[in-house]
Amino acid sequence: MSRIAVASGSGAQARVLSMLERMSHRGEGSGCLREVGPFVTGYDESQDDRAGVYVDGMACLSQQGLDSEWSREIPANRVLRPEEISEGYRRGGPEFLESLSGPFAMLFITGEGVVMARDPFGLKPLYYAVTPGGMLAASEIKAFAGFSGTVRTFPPGHVGVPGHLTPFYSLDDTELETLPPLDQALAGFRQRMETAVRRSLDSGKKAGVLLSGGVDSSIVSAAVARLEPGVPTFVVGTRDCSDVSSAALVAQALKLEHHRFLYGLGHIEECLPNVIYHLESFDAPLVRSSVANYMAARLARKAGMEMVFCGEGGDELFAGYHYLKALERKNDVRKELRILLTQGHSGAFQRVDRMNAAHGLEPALPFMDLDVVDFSVSLPLEWKLKREGGNATEKWFLRKAYLGALPREVVWRKKEKFYLGSGTSGLMTVLAERRVSDSDLRRASREAGCFVPSSKEELLYYRIFREFFPHRCVDLVGRTRTARVN
Repeated sequence: MSRIAVASGSGAQARVLSMLERMSHRGEGSGCLREVGPFVTGYDESQDDRAGVYVDGMACLSQQGLDSEWSREIPANRVLRPEEISEGYRRGGPEFLESLSGPFAMLFITGEGVVMARDPFGLKPLYYAVTPGGMLAASEIKAFAGFSGTVRTFPPGHVGVPGHLTPFYSLDDTELETLPPLDQALAGFRQRMETAVRRSLDSGKKAGVLLSGGVDSSIVSAAVARLEPGVPTFVVGTRDCSDVSSAALVAQALKLEHHRFLYGLGHIEECLPNVIYHLESFDAPLVRSSVANYMAARLARKAGMEMVFCGEGGDELFAGYHYLKALERKNDVRKELRILLTQGHSGAFQRVDRMNAAHGLEPALPFMDLDVVDFSVSLPLEWKLKREGGNATEKWFLRKAYLGALPREVVWRKKEKFYLGSGTSGLMTVLAERRVSDSDLRRASREAGCFVPSSKEELLYYRIFREFFPHRCVDLVGRTRTARVN
């Protein structure tokens, strides 16, 4: 994990220094500067600027990229060094980026100026703005504090300079015409998950797992434990919540070093401003889940972790959200899954990045490894959302894949949103009732501009958000698709 920034025009050096300071949690030291023509580039001290590329994330060459001439000289299945990325891009151009797996956001110093690129699903953040006197780009929105112009999200799966962006990845979610035997498909998935885990472990960072006790994080725990026996796991929640008890079952079954933290209303009240500041969002379901994520990341960091494995991506790939069950037509479900994957960069993937970055942790998402994604989206929908006798089982394929590796009650545990399983939602409703009156909500609804709060909770989060982000960035905030908070 590293912070990257760039600016041109009057006062560029001072602005980049300010940007780096506002993102200090993402990097090491005070940051470094390099001037190339009219551009000033800011980057983390752990990076080597001689390669001419600055990277936030863990880009690896995937197996599918090994067919081209230039890629045979670059090792696969491990985090690439900046000079390998620079050489690969010089020789392969956008085709090189298409062959990468893992999260990344990059700035290239070229003859054209500063070329930017972002991984296919936006697991790593990148924002930019064009001004009359130049341009700005940075890893997080907070870096643009004091800037009065329009900040834009650099689109996932694209490369280029502002105004001339080129897509290098397009999700192909066409189902396989000829299905392999189910057992073979299950084994193929497990193998790809372990390969994805190995790529992250090869970074050499001290790693743990954020284990909620849900199906996805439990599967990730099982995959990591096969390669790293006894890996530390971390769970947070209220004393009587389902996540804490379920996570303990998984940790015991896999013989893992397990850590837990139980929180109450006071803990939420204390960390909520920090959560919203780092999250850069006021979306109510996302904030709810981020509170638990923030405290889990803090627990992992205190235990000495440098990287944490997370289960995000399982719901998007394998139809884990309950509202999908109400969609009767197959094409409607597939359309929703595509939207969830391609828009996750402003939702769950943003939460994972920001909450872990707030504590200096690098998140690893094995489900979102490109080889895992390409394999998973090609599987038939009937294997993901299994409909039998009027009932539907979400993530059926995943449950079958790890049925013998995890406790049966965990494998068939009903899907719960992070904020429900951790016990956060009820406490945050209480907090909103204390902080926001009925008249506050009525007045806000009458006076609303670009944002109309649907609840006291949303209004509370929005107020805190605007204290930190008074500039024009509300349109950068994604909204949860599943349902309004209730």
